[in-house]
Amino acid sequence: MCSGRQPPSSLDVDEVQQRLRLPEPTATWVRTLRGKSNSQGTALPDIDVADGLLERLGVESTDRVATLRARPDPVADPALWWVLERVCEDLRATMGTPPAGGGWPALPPHTGSIGRHLLVWRASRSCPTFLRFQRRFQTFTDREQADWAPLEHLFHRRYEGNDVPAELLDELPRATTLQRAVVAHLRGGDHWYNQTGWIEV
Repeated sequence: MCSGRQPPSSLDVDEVQQRLRLPEPTATWVRTLRGKSNSQGTALPDIDVADGLLERLGVESTDRVATLRARPDPVADPALWWVLERVCEDLRATMGTPPAGGGWPALPPHTGSIGRHLLVWRASRSCPTFLRFQRRFQTFTDREQADWAPLEHLFHRRYEGNDVPAELLDELPRATTLQRAVVAHLRGGDHWYNQTGWIEV
């Protein structure tokens, strides 16, 4: 089941930037989302459904509680909801293509817990899209090591070479279940991989 109240009025991109007090380059990125809303609206999974998805992914109970408490609301959080609607539609429209500009920049700390968890709610909203994409995707290259991917997207850190330096692993934060899992995975000598393929559109 999904649910979602619609906001009482529509915001424009300038109002969103002002309400969220977005710095550059986040403000520039938000401007690229203008016009990408879904006319049918955005419905998030109900709390019980979202909790089940997080549990299946191995998220610890304390982190699940924090995520569920940070569920965005279109009436209470109209500016963040504006961003959520558009990143969901952008993901649906561009899945399978490289993210423009390196992906989604982090929202500033003053957007609070809801801002920090907005990417999680985008993922939960987009699970059906992920599954449809995976069923249609066919690989044509061998997988290649890509430890850089979680380091760049989760920790916003880069490094030289193929393997993550041990001293860099020591510096990485472990505040969330996901951060701890990524660091433990790499410390154990395991890796992350990319693979290229094609999808009929």
